[in-house]
Amino acid sequence: MPQVKRLGIAGASCAGKSTAVVRISEKIPVMTGWDVYRIPESFTTFVELYGMPLNDIFKGGDRKAVWEAERLLIQNTVGTCNQAYGLAQLLDRNSLILIDKPVNDYEVYFGGDAYGEDQFRNILWEACRLTREGSFALCDAVIKLTTAAKGAERFFTNANNSARRETLEEARRMDDLLEGAYNGHGHLRIIDNSTDFEGKMNRVIREVCHLLGFPEPLEIERKYRVEAPDLAAFPVPVRTVFIEQAYVMSEPGEEQVRIRRRSTDGVRFTYYRTEKRHYDGVGQRIEIEKEISWREYHTLLCERRDPLREIIVKDRHCFAWAGQYFELDAFRSPAIKDNLLEVELTDIAQDVVLPPFIKVLEEVTDDPRWTNWELSQRSS
Repeated sequence: MPQVKRLGIAGASCAGKSTAVVRISEKIPVMTGWDVYRIPESFTTFVELYGMPLNDIFKGGDRKAVWEAERLLIQNTVGTCNQAYGLAQLLDRNSLILIDKPVNDYEVYFGGDAYGEDQFRNILWEACRLTREGSFALCDAVIKLTTAAKGAERFFTNANNSARRETLEEARRMDDLLEGAYNGHGHLRIIDNSTDFEGKMNRVIREVCHLLGFPEPLEIERKYRVEAPDLAAFPVPVRTVFIEQAYVMSEPGEEQVRIRRRSTDGVRFTYYRTEKRHYDGVGQRIEIEKEISWREYHTLLCERRDPLREIIVKDRHCFAWAGQYFELDAFRSPAIKDNLLEVELTDIAQDVVLPPFIKVLEEVTDDPRWTNWELSQRSS
């Protein structure tokens, strides 16, 4: 019988929530076959989509106005979560609902003292008829990401979310309050900054896989150049994802920016912007990913696309074989005869069991010529 799971993604400023939501949305459907639906953060939705200057309320010092704003945001969050859950059940398919900033996040804005906690519980009951335990039940699990202000201070920035303006100290305080707000949830997972950013995102994916009952992947990838196979002859089910990716001209303060759109049916697309940032003195580059609108995607594509690079257009054929997950990229543009086969291992000691129905020409795991960056380079 199909299941519907609800996963809360919590975190103070610069914790990696936006990137985590993108990674989950991209990886989990093709890794598990589950649909993923995203409920955006109510605060950010009202600020960025509707243009409301809600920060003026929270910086104004009027505690009653803050609490009333929180009451309305709580109502919006709870209502949207319940509606999404009900609709997903009607779809009758395995579904994961991602909740960016679950309702208990709002408790941190009530002062962090006993009086504020009581006010939060009163509003929760009066506005939504929910107890604190009832609010926990809105999420089957919560992943709380630790802000970069704790242990990764050199990476702290609010540049990737115009709706937030916390300082370093404010983000640390909010992070502490968040852990208290979810204290007692039966399935809370805290993802700290003990690894680099990519390692942090990998741990998020492992926790999601665990929630859904799938093997937890390691980010151990192997790449192979293969002959283009006959997909109709595959003995296993294949899910195809259309991907279009372009590099855009960087603006001051940016290093490498790419945009892409994805679709599993050729009709409905999701759009993303990814920026690689280099941090001086650290020797580390991280990727900041964010979902964008179709309008922003097309604006960047038309006005800022790098003319020296091809737009990469490919069909990604995803399938499982011998307990391993494979992605087969067939390129439409640039015109590449061979395909690229990638496998993500779930155990460091695991041997790759290559599918016998695909002819492997060579391994290119460490060959830079088979990176998207190099493949996009126009011939001179």
